[in-house]
Amino acid sequence: MVNPESHKKENISIPGIDTEKGIAMTGGRIDFYMKILDVFLKDAEKRLPNIIAYDPEAELLPFITEVHALKGASASIGAGDFSKKAGEIESAGKNKNLDFIEKNLESFISDFQNLIKNIKLTLEVKTTNGEQKTTSRKLLKDLALALESVHIGNIDKALAELEKNISKDNTEPEIIESFEAISDNILITEYEAALEIVNNILNKGSNNGN
Repeated sequence: MVNPESHKKENISIPGIDTEKGIAMTGGRIDFYMKILDVFLKDAEKRLPNIIAYDPEAELLPFITEVHALKGASASIGAGDFSKKAGEIESAGKNKNLDFIEKNLESFISDFQNLIKNIKLTLEVKTTNGEQKTTSRKLLKDLALALESVHIGNIDKALAELEKNISKDNTEPEIIESFEAISDNILITEYEAALEIVNNILNKGSNNGN
């Protein structure tokens, strides 16, 4: 059976970013923060080639403008250390301190690439988890239909698919916590009792806008 204790309150952890600070600065909503991260990622991927293409003999203003934008954007998502480094590169550009840029640009680009990679990975995992939750809820609805029609084959199939899906550790805690009771009632052919548990979960989800 699935262990409900493995499903803790969702946390977002991204190396190089103070996500709690980032969430607080974007209104305190995780869903909105994730959208901000997505916007930052798309913008960052466009700016990266321009940073890599830095030419000490070219006009510095376009380069300074790119770094300045990164400084503000990274600060807004909680990437304080990276923002600070961007500020140092920007200041060096404004002061035409090319030696400082030459010495620190490689490290800065590496940090920038890692930031992009870590954000992209987080967004991919978040998307996968969201799809996983949606799948579990759909399977729960399939199980409800099978229980209503008392179709044994469909009940067994839906129950097996639901267990397989929630064992991936990316579904709603209430489904996890109720699975054993649903399964036990089905095992002793108490289909009405199992259906009642399933419908209670589905109804709560509907009331919450899911």
